[in-house]
Amino acid sequence: LQEHVDSEWMSIAFSTSSNMLALLAVNHYVACFWYWLGTNSTGDSSWVDYYAVRERGFSARYVVSLHWSLTQFTPASMQVLPRNVSENAFAVFIIIGGLLGFSTFVSSITASITRLRGLHGSEMAKSFMLRRFLKENSISH
Repeated sequence: LQEHVDSEWMSIAFSTSSNMLALLAVNHYVACFWYWLGTNSTGDSSWVDYYAVRERGFSARYVVSLHWSLTQFTPASMQVLPRNVSENAFAVFIIIGGLLGFSTFVSSITASITRLRGLHGSEMAKSFMLRRFLKENSISH
């Protein structure tokens, strides 16, 4: 699909949107696994029970899990913490993966912004050259 886009700006927007959707999809699966992991333990040894998430509705459970997942991939924080060894091990694994994933995402955004600035600079240079040509040749614009 991206190769059919002939605008550089649209290509950059498409690439950035694709990266954002991929990041959200990964966070969705991490959130689902995080909740599943929490429901496999009972009592206060599980984050789901310790923070009384199990009794909440589906939307609240999903949002808390997704919030936790997003905080592992970004420099955000959250009050929900792992409560047992398996939850801690999963959190460490996700933090390492999140560090790599988020760094890649940020560098991709930075590269896209640099490309956009380069496009804008090129257009400004062409516009300046046209105005100079028109002025040097006494052509009104």
